[in-house]
Amino acid sequence: KARLNLLPTRMVRKRSGKAIVDTSCPRCHEEQETVAHVLNHCPPNVGLVRHRHNKILHRLARAIPASKGIQLMEQSVPGDERSLRPDLVILNKEKAEAYVVDVTVPLEGEDSFQEARKAKEEKYAHIKQVLMSKGYRKVEVVRFVVGALGSWDPENESVLRKLSIGHNYAVLFRKLCCTEAI
Repeated sequence: KARLNLLPTRMVRKRSGKAIVDTSCPRCHEEQETVAHVLNHCPPNVGLVRHRHNKILHRLARAIPASKGIQLMEQSVPGDERSLRPDLVILNKEKAEAYVVDVTVPLEGEDSFQEARKAKEEKYAHIKQVLMSKGYRKVEVVRFVVGALGSWDPENESVLRKLSIGHNYAVLFRKLCCTEAI
């Protein structure tokens, strides 16, 4: 029902002809009650939204083999004056490569996955420069996107390969991440 926008939110009930006067969210009264608002933006639900994000992030971090490099989880990159804290930074000094990994869980829509990827790339572009100035020759911002309704972004397949997550585990990993998003 959520994927088809048929959950009985106030906006859906008004659209279907019900006599709904107030379409604002009954929990926060700040925005209209839509599926997107309830699942991703309603202030009283922020704790649940963060918990969903963190479960996926921690699953991803555990799946990355230790041989890939040192993991900095939710820490600012040394030398970054903006003090942004990417979800995960993987540093491998021997190979002079670094990955800035960010997990995002947007509501599925026409271009929501692409928009989420673009926003994360822009957000962390300066961190690439900081890491390159520290001697890392290969620095990549890796965006890991899982839909709030359990959709898997096909571009995550290349992310799993870059992070050296084995094919056999990747099959189960997809299912677990999508289930945790739901």
